[in-house]
Amino acid sequence: RMKNTNNRPELTKILENLRRSDEVIAQKLDRISRSIFDLHKIASEIKEKAASLNILDQQINTETPTGILLFNVLGSLAEFERPLIA
Repeated sequence: RMKNTNNRPELTKILENLRRSDEVIAQKLDRISRSIFDLHKIASEIKEKAASLNILDQQINTETPTGILLFNVLGSLAEFERPLIA
């Protein structure tokens, strides 16, 4: 069980209360996490609870093979892009 998601109590609450077949929905991938490490940690916890992750703007659903691939690629690109913007 994840105790601290970078001081994000609402996300922590969502993850703690997930049940089988629930779906975590976010508008954008960066609303779930700011780093690829945390993103994978959160996605793993969601998967362990037999729930899914759906990112609306990129149409990523971790219940499909294509969604899993896009999730990993876009997560990596978002982390790469962050220091360039700063």
